[in-house]
Amino acid sequence: FLQTVELRSLDARFKARGARPVDDRIVIVGLDEKTLQKVGSFPIARNYYAQTVDRLSAAGARVIGFDFDFPTPEKNSAVEALQKLQAEIGSAAPATVVDKIREIERSSDNDAILAASIKKAGNVVLGHIFLDAERAKSQDAKAAQDYLYILSDHPFNQVRKQPQGASFD
Repeated sequence: FLQTVELRSLDARFKARGARPVDDRIVIVGLDEKTLQKVGSFPIARNYYAQTVDRLSAAGARVIGFDFDFPTPEKNSAVEALQKLQAEIGSAAPATVVDKIREIERSSDNDAILAASIKKAGNVVLGHIFLDAERAKSQDAKAAQDYLYILSDHPFNQVRKQPQGASFD
């Protein structure tokens, strides 16, 4: 009941405040039904996110932020099939065939493609999920321990000192 009252109150406060000018320096890129029809159903392959990062970076975006995360590796049937093929043919295949399989594998690894785009852009902020105690219990114990080690080795920068004379506009 109180939540409903709060939400209605919030709506009323925004209406009373009136419209605010839009800051044209901020652009929100969303996924709509038209996009999903073009690139496939959700989850969208990560190479499409990489293309988005590349285009936004080329257009001069100062910061690119994702309001979601990529918590697990992308399931990629093409890469899995190539790995299975390579395992089946083993050392019997000519080196040129093995090299071609590895080349196709690299060009089909959407996680690596997205990671390369993020690294190249140098200004991408990814979403992150911090698990509460109850949700943490549902996680694999080894994965949770590995995650803890990653976090302890790479602390999140909360405040970054700006160079002298830098502005925030």
